[in-house]
Amino acid sequence: MASLFGILSVGRNGMQAHQYATQVTSHNAANVATEGYTRRLVNISPVTHTQPGNGARADGSRRIMDTFVHRRLLGSRSFDGESKAKSEGLNMLDSLFSIDGLNLNRSLDDFHEALSQVTTHPSDHGTRTVFLARAKGLTTAFNQASFALEEARADANDRIVAEVKVINSKITQIGKIGRDIAETEIGGVEAGDLRDERDRLIREVSDSVPVNVLEVGGGQIRLLLGSSKPLVSADGTVHPLEARVDPATGDISVYRTTVGLLEDVSPLISSGSIRGIIDARDGGIAQAKQELDQLAFDVSTTYNTAHAAGFGLDGVGGRNLFNTPAVVLDAAKFMTLDPTVDGNPEAIAAASAVALLPGDNRNALALQALQDTNIALGGSATAGEALSQMMGTAANEVQRARATASQASAIHSQVEAMHKSVSGVSIDEEMVALVQYQRGYQAALKIISTADQLLQEVINLKR
Repeated sequence: MASLFGILSVGRNGMQAHQYATQVTSHNAANVATEGYTRRLVNISPVTHTQPGNGARADGSRRIMDTFVHRRLLGSRSFDGESKAKSEGLNMLDSLFSIDGLNLNRSLDDFHEALSQVTTHPSDHGTRTVFLARAKGLTTAFNQASFALEEARADANDRIVAEVKVINSKITQIGKIGRDIAETEIGGVEAGDLRDERDRLIREVSDSVPVNVLEVGGGQIRLLLGSSKPLVSADGTVHPLEARVDPATGDISVYRTTVGLLEDVSPLISSGSIRGIIDARDGGIAQAKQELDQLAFDVSTTYNTAHAAGFGLDGVGGRNLFNTPAVVLDAAKFMTLDPTVDGNPEAIAAASAVALLPGDNRNALALQALQDTNIALGGSATAGEALSQMMGTAANEVQRARATASQASAIHSQVEAMHKSVSGVSIDEEMVALVQYQRGYQAALKIISTADQLLQEVINLKR
């Protein structure tokens, strides 16, 4: 997209053109609102009386770019990309632990309610069957919550892989454009369109990772990851990133080959969408899974201990209610009913002594008392309180991420406006100026036309 306006004046030796122009370019006219502009000044050489009829001639153009503002724009885009990616990554916590989600809270309440019925009717087969169903529903809720968190973690890893592929594609284009600029500008003419395209690609890379641009002369740049590791060298050589599984964590990390050695550069990615994804994965999602596993482990081990102390209607004791791993890790994922009680209502240990069967409910009462006992968070909270705290922590994490994303978007809008004030052009102002100079041109032509008419009248009088 381009616009050109000028002002003409008439001199004693003929008409001289004194024009200047502002040319606005963008890689895509449909995207000028989001990609920004690069302002150019086009110098127009005036004609003289020795060049009649030749008009004005464009000598060339010069881009207007404030390096400091452009650097701030790259930083604001990285911060904006980081905040948005983190907020999007944590949104699943809101749906997972909401009232309309899996609702572990409801499953835990149903479990406690069914256990209360067992204390009232310890020998009733139907009551025992309902309790087993509720206990199994609780394990399923833990399983599903754990699965959802693992899916979120897997999605985060997949997104990092996809982002790295896009970055490598863009820096490859940046390297090629850099070589094209060097060839084009050998003759001293600025390759404005190529520079604009390269700047656009650099801005898009900054959405994913923090970058710094170093001018090295001759239209060449060095594009750095953070402030140290080259992504594109001055000669156009590209140093691609790699998304690999970290053997220590099992998650995807970002690597770069340095002097033949693979180096983890994830710590250098301090902003950008990849940082936001990593923060969501290793922050809110990882914390939620850890707390979920701990709660599942506390509930299962505590109820197992109490259940093993009682006896079923068959007179057998020492049976667990839940089957869970011996460690906290993945306790929610693998939590199930113990095989000795699953599908066997008679195995529920409601009695405290075989001699008191079938009507004894004292062990069922001991199990019920755990509802109001501090069995979670190191003995500082009940299971219900621990679950509420976990849900509150997740909600706070989501709200903070959304607030930060909103703030980052506002900051980016301000910096982008600053960038456009330096390198952009108001179309409205251009149109007003264009009309103004057009009217001036028409007035100049009217003067010439009138002078020519008068001259013809004088000539005709002599005849």
